[in-house]
Amino acid sequence: MSKTKHDTPKLIVAASETDPDMLYATKFWAPDPFIFLQRNSKRTLVLSDLEIDRGRKQADADEFVMFSEMEREVQGKSKTAPPYEKVLAHFLKKRGVKSAVVPANFPLGYAQELAANKIRVRATDGFFWPDREAKSDKEIEMMRRALRITEAGLKRGIEVLKASKPGSGKRLRWNAKILTSEMLRAEIDSAILRAGGV
Repeated sequence: MSKTKHDTPKLIVAASETDPDMLYATKFWAPDPFIFLQRNSKRTLVLSDLEIDRGRKQADADEFVMFSEMEREVQGKSKTAPPYEKVLAHFLKKRGVKSAVVPANFPLGYAQELAANKIRVRATDGFFWPDREAKSDKEIEMMRRALRITEAGLKRGIEVLKASKPGSGKRLRWNAKILTSEMLRAEIDSAILRAGGV
């Protein structure tokens, strides 16, 4: 991932659990959305209070900011917590960010709030991180391992289906019980765990 000076800031707001650009940028797995800003080679993460300690240990970033601190600054004396996008705009304004490049899937509501705060966003027309196209030897080996683990799970699922017999009411029976999707899933998940998956 290139970190050249004087690039337009890059901004992502997403959960790395579901957003490959965020996971690639931070190397940090989180189920809830958080803020990533790369500006002049400095990488900043704005994380929830629950995630910040783990983020400091695991994430690839130069600076960590607590979301609750930004939120309190925006909330002031109000009893209601401000919307996420207002906290995002406040964070960027505080950093002097006037424009940013965002992924094509950047939330429209966030983009509108930033525009209302005179912060221009431009979506990429292609890969957000072009370096993601090429895989390192380590990434290739990890993909091979993931495929082997997946194959073990699918193999077990097929074994269970082959061993099952038609029962009454168009239901499959396996090990003298009606085979449910939950039972099949449990067998697949167990095989994945035995193969080293998570």
